[in-house]
Parts: sequence; structure tokens; C-alpha cells
Amino acid sequence: MTFIPGLKEGQVSSFAGGDVISIPKASKHATVAIAFLKWMMTDEPQIEVYAKGNFLPSRTDSVNNKYFKNNPKLIKATNCLSICTKFRNHWFGLEQTRPSGFGE
Repeated sequence: MTFIPGLKEGQVSSFAGGDVISIPKASKHATVAIAFLKWMMTDEPQIEVYAKGNFLPSRTDSVNNKYFKNNPKLIKATNCLSICTKFRNHWFGLEQTRPSGFGE
């Protein structure tokens, strides 16, 4: 496993993700939804759901866990996330979502 080559020699390119979560402006449960998203970023789901299922956690500091210990490919892939291109606020219909400040 290695980085994706960048446009110029010596550069690397990477992208991770594809899952998008938003809270509609008209949501009657925005407070609960924000609380859920904050919980999803805690150790319990990051390690006991994502890492246990051999999925990359959303937090790079979750790489040192009992499930990844014997899988160097997952450790390397998670460490690569630190240089991934971060995309946000580029989806159509964004004006229909409620900015929460979450993840900023």
C-alpha cells in the first residue's frame, strides 16, 4: 500500500470518504442529530464499530486499537488519512442544510 501519486513529481494525492451526513434545516430533531454525530466521533463507535468491523475510523487518533494491532494495512491506511484532501461545503443543496459548526 502506498500513496496515490500527485500531479507533480514528489507530490502525493489522496481522498478518503464518500459518506455525507447533513441535518436538514427543517429538521425537528436537529439537537438530537447533532448529539448523535458528536457521539459517533467518540471512542466507542470509532473503535467498537468501525475498527472492529475492519473499517477505517473517522478519527486518525483511533488507529491504535486492539482490532488494528495485527493488521498493518489498516494502520497504514489510517495514517494516510492525515494528508487526505478535506472536502466540505461543496454539495448541491447545501443551502437546505443547517450549519451547526460541528466538525469545524
